[in-house]
Amino acid sequence: MDPAQVLELSLATFTSQVEAAFVELDSYSTEALAWLCREHFALAMAKADWHEHAARAVEGLAPTAVPKPASGPDPPAPPAVQASPPGPDDDHGEGLEAALDAPAGALLRPSTAACLSTLLKARAGTDRARAQRYFTALAHTRLDPLLRVEFAPTTTLIDGVHALLARSPSAAVGALLACEHMAALEHGVFGLLGHTLDQRRALNGRGEALLDLHLEARDTAPTPLTPHLQATRLAPLETIQTGLDAFELHFTWWQNLLPVSLEKSAPQRVS
Repeated sequence: MDPAQVLELSLATFTSQVEAAFVELDSYSTEALAWLCREHFALAMAKADWHEHAARAVEGLAPTAVPKPASGPDPPAPPAVQASPPGPDDDHGEGLEAALDAPAGALLRPSTAACLSTLLKARAGTDRARAQRYFTALAHTRLDPLLRVEFAPTTTLIDGVHALLARSPSAAVGALLACEHMAALEHGVFGLLGHTLDQRRALNGRGEALLDLHLEARDTAPTPLTPHLQATRLAPLETIQTGLDAFELHFTWWQNLLPVSLEKSAPQRVS
């Protein structure tokens, strides 16, 4: 099976499993929902750092040398790709995806790498602004993110993605776009959890900002990774493999998150 199909299938299957785990929210205590939201907020704070790390990594992308045949005339040079710089109204999503969707065999000009870096830095700024709004929205549900106690699997996920971003420019692209693909799942789930907190705590809609924030983030998420895996001026196999590795980090995080949240929901025994 094509690696892109493996990637898409594994994510689709896992998404269904996570969404199914939250169909019956009555199984989760209010304390558990608040804990889950704090953990996701920690992840949201890390995403700006991921984008900045990737921005530094893609600056290392350079034109790919075209191998010469053993004999005969030089082959024609493949077309060069020049990404348009972001305009004042650019959401910094389409520009990056367009740059990644170049014709097969196209060279990547240094100026294109600089443009990608600029777009990723802009996304980091968007992430930081969204995290600030996230903090305020959580406060409206009487949930203070600063009361979070470190949860080792969340730290492992954050550090693990940074390690993938450090492998190479091609790996950074694969890891980052995989994380952005996962964000659609996260925003759908945590928007629902925030809405439920609002209802349980009788906040009269004050917590709706949390739901709106997640829905907005989900609906403006960048295009998923899989349609762009043929950007051959990157190292496509490394891009795919690193995307799979990033998915695996997220899968492990969820697999640790769900049992603990259910444990926090279990009735406390009185000795």
